[in-house]
Amino acid sequence: NESSDSGSPHVHATTRKRVLLSQVLQYDVDPSRSSVQKQVVDLHYDRIHNPDNCYHIRLSWLTTTHKLVRDAISRWSTIANSHGLTLVQVPVKEAVEQYQSHPFDRPHRVRLAYRPPDEVPRTPIVSMRHTSALPNDADHFLKAVMRGLDFVLDFESADSFSTKLNIAYSWGPLDYTRTQFVHRSGLVLAQICPQEIDVDCLLLPNRLASAKLALASTFSVKDIMQSVDDFCCDEEKLKKLYNEMTVSREPARSPFRRAVMSAADIDVPPMHLPPHLLR
Repeated sequence: NESSDSGSPHVHATTRKRVLLSQVLQYDVDPSRSSVQKQVVDLHYDRIHNPDNCYHIRLSWLTTTHKLVRDAISRWSTIANSHGLTLVQVPVKEAVEQYQSHPFDRPHRVRLAYRPPDEVPRTPIVSMRHTSALPNDADHFLKAVMRGLDFVLDFESADSFSTKLNIAYSWGPLDYTRTQFVHRSGLVLAQICPQEIDVDCLLLPNRLASAKLALASTFSVKDIMQSVDDFCCDEEKLKKLYNEMTVSREPARSPFRRAVMSAADIDVPPMHLPPHLLR
């Protein structure tokens, strides 16, 4: 009697590839040894830096003196400012959960007056045979609106990544339900809601922003939220933004392609290695 399971399919279990987006090290916040005890914190930092997005530093500690931690953050802020950067403190949890600790900070709801197109523009650099593999980013136009209003991407939502990848940080898994942005002033947090019907964006004040940031900014929280409202209520501005994003642009040609040597280059002598390196 032949085996009855010869025709049954075999299912192979697949494990998702784990991608770690941050690393951790122990940092001494007391270099001058003002304390007799060891003052160390766990410093989590991004492994990859995209200049268009926020770079994250996360601190955790148990017995370290709080004042020494604040002094270290103050030193980092001074160094960042000297290089044209801004160190902004934001809550660990996503913005929509702030009202649980601040019940009077209800999210300010924003709705686009003109709906974005359903199709996401494709870059002409990618060949047609790879187009079907590209993710359909429903947040594409909302992200463009936020960037145009001086918001910087903070964290992507957990469902923005491929299900084939296990995205994690050194402090734990990514659990954001919405993609979050931070205004360049550090005073306002924003989260986009592409899957919701009655709202496209949620705005909340950043209660952890220092008074120094508020004084340095030329805008207040009210001014920033009003600018978002004004832009999202202007149909003509929204249409112009969508059109600029959907227009197909040819990729820039390389300046080195079919390069022709000019007459001035002919007189340049060829470069050779020095004799002692040719032995």
